[in-house]
Amino acid sequence: MAGANLVLNEKSSMPSHMSAHASFEDAAIPAGSSEYCSLQRSIFDVAFPFVKPRCKIVDLSCSNGDWLAPFVESFEDLCHFVAIDLDEKKTYTCLDRFRMRVRLGFFEICQLDLADRFPETCSRVTISVLGIGRLNLERQTEVLQKTHRYLERGGAFVMAERVSSSLDMEHWERSLRSAGFKLVRKLWSKGGVVAWIALK
Repeated sequence: MAGANLVLNEKSSMPSHMSAHASFEDAAIPAGSSEYCSLQRSIFDVAFPFVKPRCKIVDLSCSNGDWLAPFVESFEDLCHFVAIDLDEKKTYTCLDRFRMRVRLGFFEICQLDLADRFPETCSRVTISVLGIGRLNLERQTEVLQKTHRYLERGGAFVMAERVSSSLDMEHWERSLRSAGFKLVRKLWSKGGVVAWIALK
């Protein structure tokens, strides 16, 4: 994957000095809360029909791996998984969680900041939970366009972001359509966070 800092060594240990990036996602949806679990299930349920054997599933903001976990449990070595996060601590947490899958070669983890680079890898399903809204407007547009570009035809992009008003919702839906997605549908909303599925 071009420009990414790959974390693939199963013998790696978590470094003592961690990234100082704020936990954007935890502030909006506390891990383990009913809202968090509801969003996790909704992402899996809506994306499940698009998964095919030997396809690639990419998470652009993997956090501790919870968004990918249901797919890994359901498809195991039938698919290839790519987990991405800008936070070094989270990539190591994800590595520990999926260590055996990384060792077997069907799970890839990399530390990458979407503000600087985009993972140049095609996917059948792409997920982003609170990973794009932190970017400036110009970069948001670029990331959504590249997400569409690298998504297979007939594939699905599932995105969740903070919203504070109907104008925010309109902004995201308009941005997804402008990026090239042919169908955009809201699938989940709670606690100031809205999730959509967008199809190519």
